[in-house]
Amino acid sequence: MPNICNGRFVQLGDLYSCRPSRATGRSCANHKIIVILLAAVQVIKVVLLALTLLAMLALLIAVTPDLEDERVATVTPVMNWIIQRVSGNNGQRRSRG
Repeated sequence: MPNICNGRFVQLGDLYSCRPSRATGRSCANHKIIVILLAAVQVIKVVLLALTLLAMLALLIAVTPDLEDERVATVTPVMNWIIQRVSGNNGQRRSRG
């Protein structure tokens, strides 16, 4: 899909140098915003893919019986840390009574 700025085709690098048209006087500031949003979406996508990869590796280690030592060394401390952060008790046991 081609990019059009004020009636002319532009490439992605040209979006930063898009000048206002003589007829309308409008610039392509919205194209700059779109480029920034696309970059932000790509960064978010990379972070989510990395988190998905880590979750799949943790699941693989957690369910494979042959990797019991690795599970105790990696998954259990991480899960304990997450549970402490979510519950907010900072390692203190709650009283039941």
